Formats: sequence, C-alpha cells, structure tokens
Amino acid sequence: MTMRIAFLLPPLALLGACGSPAPAPTPAAADNAADVAPAAADDAEEPAPAAASAPVPVAAPAAAKVDLLGKWIGVEGLYFQVSPGSDDNHYKVLNSWTLDDEASFVATREGNTLSFVREGVTEHARLGTGAETGFKWLDGKKDCLIVKVEEEGYCRD
Repeated sequence: MTMRIAFLLPPLALLGACGSPAPAPTPAAADNAADVAPAAADDAEEPAPAAASAPVPVAAPAAAKVDLLGKWIGVEGLYFQVSPGSDDNHYKVLNSWTLDDEASFVATREGNTLSFVREGVTEHARLGTGAETGFKWLDGKKDCLIVKVEEEGYCRD
C-alpha cells in the first residue's frame, strides 16, 4: 500500500500546481508541518519595519532645562530676577528694565523661554549669550537672557 501512495504523489503534485485543491497531507507530512509551523509563526510576529516618516518629537526631560532662577544683571544696574512660582512652569519675575521702571510679573516657562506681560505687551526672555544681546558690556558672557536685542538683555556670571 505504501507503494501506491508513492506512485500517486507525483501526479497529485502536478494537479496542485495547476490550481486544483491540494491533497490532504499524510501523517508524515503533518508531523513535518508541525515542526516548521512554530518558526513561521515566530517570523510573523516580528513587527514590520516602520515606513519612513517624520521623527516624533520628544520632550526634553525637566533636568535638561537650564535653571532660570536667580538674578540676571543688565547694563547700568538693570536686572531681571526670577523666583519660583506656583508650579514648575510658572515663575515670579521682578524686573527693572529702565532706570525709571520696575515691576513684578508672573511668567510662564516654555522650554528655556519665559513669557510675561509687561505694560500690556507679551514679552519673551530667551536664553542666549552676551554677544547675542547686542551689548558690548555683556559681550563674552555665556549665560544670558535676551528680551530685545540691543535694547534689553541680562547675564549672570
């Protein structure tokens, strides 16, 4: 009987190639399929490589933010003093921006920039260098806040 099965396999294989339904597997073929199936299943579970897409921005951890707290000194004794506020994104600012003007503000932090409203105008104090302030007196300093280039900048040593 085993000879008959061997004799019929080649013609059945040809029928399978022509689009006919595949014959039922023999017990030996089923054993081989069981041995191969787990490897094929493992391959199928691997995630497909991601298609090229824009990188997802990752927020910088809080530790990577520069500490903005403290007193920043400008030209002619002007200053920008930053104190802790109600939470990690809010700060108290005491600012002398002209020889005649001094006031307190609540500032919000976005990255390394403080935003605040002064005299009805939203201002932004961003990190920079002394050279970026545009003031010769602050040139060479590395740790500065710039509100308006060539008009208002503060540094700390």
